[in-house]
Formats: sequence, structure tokens, C-alpha cells
Amino acid sequence: SAAANREDYSQLESELDDMVATLKQYGQLNPKEPGGSVARTLFRIQEEVTEINKIQSHGRTRQFIEATKDKDDIIKRYRTIQSLIQQLQTDILFQSLDHTKKADQ
Repeated sequence: SAAANREDYSQLESELDDMVATLKQYGQLNPKEPGGSVARTLFRIQEEVTEINKIQSHGRTRQFIEATKDKDDIIKRYRTIQSLIQQLQTDILFQSLDHTKKADQ
């Protein structure tokens, strides 16, 4: 049902928001060049969130008419965000390991 989908979206959005907030804190504590992989990935995540918000803000008539298409698009965008967060976590891990390795030398 539509109510269940909205609840699922809200829960997923909340989880992703928490992950992004945590990762942004890391980025602020360890600033990298603006064009670095962490900055680019955070920017791409923000772009996806913006597009999801646009889709969800459509009027009721359009939401009803294009519900399936919008649902599929939102799910695709959430999966993209999850993938980007995993990429970001990997980038941060490797940067941390590189930093530790350099500090030990």
C-alpha cells in the first residue's frame, strides 16, 4: 500500500541521513581537497537526495498517475545512495590506513 511504501521510504531515508551525517562529520574533521573522492561522493549523494525530494514533492495527481515509475526511480536512487555510502566508507578506510602508515614511517 501507499502508506506502507511511505513508511519504508521514511525509514530508509532516516537511516541514510544518519550515515551521511556521520560521514560528513568525518569529512569536516579530515578535510581533503574539494575535488577528492570523499568530497565527490558526498556531492553525488546530495544530488540523489535532492532528486528524491523533487519526486516526492510532486502533486497528488501526478503521484497517482506515475506512482509505479516514481517508486522504481526512488528505489533505484536509494540503492545508488547505499552504494555511494559503501564507496565512501571504503575511501575513508583506505585514507585512514594510508595516514596511519605514513605516521608510522
